[in-house]
Amino acid sequence: MSTSSNSCSCCPSIKTLPSNDVQEIRAKFLTFTDGLVAVGDEGHLLPPQCSRFINKYHHFRFRDDDVLVMTFPRSGTTWTQELVWCMTHNMDLDTAASTPLPLRSPFIEFDALTHPGHGVEEILSQQFAERHPGQDPKQVGVFLDSAECAKSPRTLKTHLPFSLLPPCLLDTCKVVYVARNPRDTCVSYYYHQRLMKSAEYVGNFAEFVDLWCRNLVLQAPYWGHVSEAWERRDHPNFLWLYYEDMKENLPRELRRLDNFLGTGLTEDQLGQLTQHGSFSRMKNSTATNFSINPTMAKAMMTNDKSSFVRKGTTGDWVSHFTPELEAKFKVWETSGGEVAKQAAFSHSCSSLPSHHTRLLCITGLRISDVMVAHRCILLLVTILTFLRYSDATQCYSNEIECRDGLKCVSYTQVCTSSQNCYDGSDEDPEICKFWKYDDSSCGRNAGKFYRGFGECLTAKDACRRYPGSLDERICKIVASGKLVYNPQPEPTPEPTPEPKPAAGMNLSEEIMSNLSTAVNTTLRSDHHQCPMLYVPVGQMCIAFFSPAKVSWAEARQFCLSIYGDLISFTNTESYGMILNYMKEALLTSSYWLGGRYDMDTNSWAWVHDDSPMPLGSPYWTMKYSASCVPRSPPHTDPFSSPADPLPGAPCYHYLQAPSQRKLGWCSAMTYENFYYISDEECEAIHSPMCLLNHHD
Repeated sequence: MSTSSNSCSCCPSIKTLPSNDVQEIRAKFLTFTDGLVAVGDEGHLLPPQCSRFINKYHHFRFRDDDVLVMTFPRSGTTWTQELVWCMTHNMDLDTAASTPLPLRSPFIEFDALTHPGHGVEEILSQQFAERHPGQDPKQVGVFLDSAECAKSPRTLKTHLPFSLLPPCLLDTCKVVYVARNPRDTCVSYYYHQRLMKSAEYVGNFAEFVDLWCRNLVLQAPYWGHVSEAWERRDHPNFLWLYYEDMKENLPRELRRLDNFLGTGLTEDQLGQLTQHGSFSRMKNSTATNFSINPTMAKAMMTNDKSSFVRKGTTGDWVSHFTPELEAKFKVWETSGGEVAKQAAFSHSCSSLPSHHTRLLCITGLRISDVMVAHRCILLLVTILTFLRYSDATQCYSNEIECRDGLKCVSYTQVCTSSQNCYDGSDEDPEICKFWKYDDSSCGRNAGKFYRGFGECLTAKDACRRYPGSLDERICKIVASGKLVYNPQPEPTPEPTPEPKPAAGMNLSEEIMSNLSTAVNTTLRSDHHQCPMLYVPVGQMCIAFFSPAKVSWAEARQFCLSIYGDLISFTNTESYGMILNYMKEALLTSSYWLGGRYDMDTNSWAWVHDDSPMPLGSPYWTMKYSASCVPRSPPHTDPFSSPADPLPGAPCYHYLQAPSQRKLGWCSAMTYENFYYISDEECEAIHSPMCLLNHHD
């Protein structure tokens, strides 16, 4: 092991910000009582106390066996730190589980970010006092000292860009850089800055986006940080990772890390690390989720009930960005230069998780006059018609289509004695004879097929990665993409001639005509009380967009695009009016509501204003029981109506809402539950029900 001198001829400059910017920062971030300062040529924003340490960071003595995890904040830093530390420390998972990550993987510049008096330095104060008796930890820096004194091999963390670190950094040690699409980064950073005592942000999300786009948040500018790393992506001591790639296929990215670090892990060890690095493990570990570590939560966070490890998802920005914020962000992106064009950030319309999200992203539905509205409607209905009648499946990668084609269910919901498909095909006795799985410690979303090297897999992944480990009949069903099992081979059907373009166009026009008629009252309302797309229900203006079948986040983005939001209500009168309208309109779709389970408060809340959702009678449904079974849609033709969509049933004997999450995080009014509220998986597919301007 050797140590670089890391000498430099010129250290970073520190400049004050304009007084109006300082005042704005002070008003929005309670901790930044002195504002922020611009450091270096790019003007990266740090608290003024960084002046005591910035030269030390620029001269930090890295060792040749160090691994530095570098990110812009909220890009997967903690996750990557944990993985790298385990890989470089002989897979010591016991120590990883019992020792807080900051003690194992020091955060080099945390002294410059921590407001004096918040007590964070007390975590390392005893070790510091033993090494430096009589010295002032605030002047020396307990976190900097911890990083300098850590035993090799060190896994270090920084949010500083290359320009604020030693110029010879990459010639000395390895650097792992993680990039995340800026929209999701911005959303996650907003929640982080609200949570942490080192910032205490008190503004709303729209104001945070404005500050972000003006490079007035801590560690900004984002593009300056990312660009400096992008320029070095071909250096042999540098590895560029995408957060989205890690979420999509962690084992693949772990192999890349293993090759880069030279740790030589076995397949068995990589399997163990995949489990150790799962989101559920990270969120439930006191070593990585500081929110559930009482000592660290008290020292670092404004709300002990909040979670440092928040959601760990990709694409969550869709449920936060209004069209106005999206337009602002697109203008900001032009300042990113070549890196914004070249780096494969997963935030464009073409890279969103489903074609429904891409549809909403493409249309935008910025309705300013009647002519524009009609054009948007025709475009939207045309695309929805194509989606409804195309052969392409609408299921996510971890789902399989029910036999009737009306719904997708997770592989983990098949043969669980709880009917999830309307037609019951997920509980088909013929399939369940051989659809066996080991119900081990796998998480609900991770899969329950326990195969290979201790990995929790879905049936799809098990069939793909470990051929022969499952009954071949399961893999045949997986390959078909549909819950259909034919024990006897069917005769090969005669090939159907491909329709001529003219015939296809005629069919498309016929479908378009039928669909336009079916949704006429929703799309082309003549009611003067409500604008186009909405119909009056009591004093409310509501859009029941039955043709669209999308996830909760996509549904909300659609509603925001037409000047509304997912519906919310606080009294039985409003709820009763909605139920009566749905009955009279003979609706059979299921609809998303604007309520979600809030992890911070451990309660159900309306997202438009964070007010509590009403619980219990008469709102919430009873879950399936002997006296209450779900109903199935009586038809599959979207242009016909059932004779009696709301018959009397024992399900009207509703129960209190679940005291804790039973099925999902998002709320909906589903046909199968007689339009009483139920908690649903947020990735399920339902229709948007939009309320204009939140009339109650």
